[in-house]
Amino acid sequence: MKKGLIYLLLLVLGTATFSSCEDDDNDGYKRISSEYKNATLKLTFNGKELNDKTVEIQALNETTANLILKSLIPGESNLYLNALLANTGGDNYTLEAKSETTDRTVVVEGGVTEGVLTLNCTFKVTSKVVGNWKFIAQQETSTDPEQLIGKGPLHLKIVTDIDSIKLPIVLPDGSNWSFAIKDNMETEDAGFVSFAKVMFSLLVPNLLYNIELQEDGDLTATYAVMDETMNPTDTVTLPEGVVRYNVKDGEIYIAVDINALLPRSDADQPSVDVLKMLAEGLPLILKLDGDNNMTVYVDKDMMVPFMGMVDLVKGLVKDMEPMDVLIGTITAESLQKFLDDVVILVNTSETIELGLNLETNTHPEMKPQPQAFSWEKALLPFRK
Repeated sequence: MKKGLIYLLLLVLGTATFSSCEDDDNDGYKRISSEYKNATLKLTFNGKELNDKTVEIQALNETTANLILKSLIPGESNLYLNALLANTGGDNYTLEAKSETTDRTVVVEGGVTEGVLTLNCTFKVTSKVVGNWKFIAQQETSTDPEQLIGKGPLHLKIVTDIDSIKLPIVLPDGSNWSFAIKDNMETEDAGFVSFAKVMFSLLVPNLLYNIELQEDGDLTATYAVMDETMNPTDTVTLPEGVVRYNVKDGEIYIAVDINALLPRSDADQPSVDVLKMLAEGLPLILKLDGDNNMTVYVDKDMMVPFMGMVDLVKGLVKDMEPMDVLIGTITAESLQKFLDDVVILVNTSETIELGLNLETNTHPEMKPQPQAFSWEKALLPFRK
């Protein structure tokens, strides 16, 4: 009898042990559920190794998992992908996943081996924005908005109760040059919006020659280096990887490597919120007009968070030498006051939109001949 009980006990213990081991084997996928970063993540993005990212795996069973790409794709801070798992022995798994929209495709493949996640991620923009772009030319300038031909390169719309704004130009009598926000059609006096559009159309051809939105999500630009008199002295192309973009839900998200673009001390850095937005993707409203024209702009809600950066800009210009223009002088103090007024304008306006009007650039290899920027040419039509 005793011997029978002993055999029965051994049988029960053996069965329990075997069942426990079997359960451990069946639940092995759970052990790969984790956040992977630093030493546990080897991530390649479009052929480039990235060392500062985080990827999370939420294994659901032996064959499926949620794969979360964190702050990797501009505008998609947490991109969830449905991944297929395959066990290759022990706690090692391969995985593959794909996320596709009308504007972009993300393909991921890799696996977990000995606690290290190795991933190869391919990102491709399929939106119509891919290609070379330049500013829409304004064929003619005038103080009468009815005579402006074409939209011009600047998109600017302001609806506000503020009647006027003072420009940072100090006149000989010590006052600031002031503009009404709106055009006065009776007196044919141009308002600030028309003035800004004309000035922008005259200055821009000297500044930015080409914007390339690449298929791999890189944004590059060819622009001019200016001297102290606002004349171009050389051309520079923005390196790949400094600015990246993505298109999502009618918006284009621009992510900037602020450290590579503007390396500064910690004291000069923008706020944490602004830095996070620049790193994860600044949203711009996108409007496509056919295949050859595009407008990208920010509205009030997008601009308000950046008003906190005005103090940073004011600090950068505080030691600026006075700059003489045709009708007066731009000083550090007048420029700082103008920036303060801009903050008030943005925060109190009912509607404010600021952006760029672009058209396809069929000859991006051609750079316009440098032209001396003339303050006289720019300001003369607005003198009274």
